[in-house]
Amino acid sequence: MIAARKNGKRNFIVILCEGMGKNYGEELCKTIEERTGIEARFARPAHIQRGGSPTLRDRVLATQMGCAAVESLVSGQMKKVVCLRDNSIITMDIHEALFLDKILKNTITQDEIETIPPNTLYDLRRIVADRQAYKSYLNYIINHMAL
Repeated sequence: MIAARKNGKRNFIVILCEGMGKNYGEELCKTIEERTGIEARFARPAHIQRGGSPTLRDRVLATQMGCAAVESLVSGQMKKVVCLRDNSIITMDIHEALFLDKILKNTITQDEIETIPPNTLYDLRRIVADRQAYKSYLNYIINHMAL
């Protein structure tokens, strides 16, 4: 971490598996700060995110997406986010994903649109159109096939 910081790296993410022992994450943060001078924070998102027991599909998908994230990092890809699109796990530039989110929420500004390369904007609009078509299809099924 120290060498990476000297080379310009500003942020780090350390992921721990469960079962490392009580307070291991908190102690690791203290150790990182003491030995490197790099600010470290601990989060236990499992307790924040739970909304019920995950299904088998949830568990398999989470494992596959986690593997894809690690593979992406190991291969040197940076600033990527792992997504599920058309039943395939893909990586996408994080800035494109943020733009896509704004397009879907209709909160993107004209100035932001003008910063997006034309080919990327075309791809993002295609994704939005596909998603809207799928939502329309689901609404049709719900409205016409309901018992």
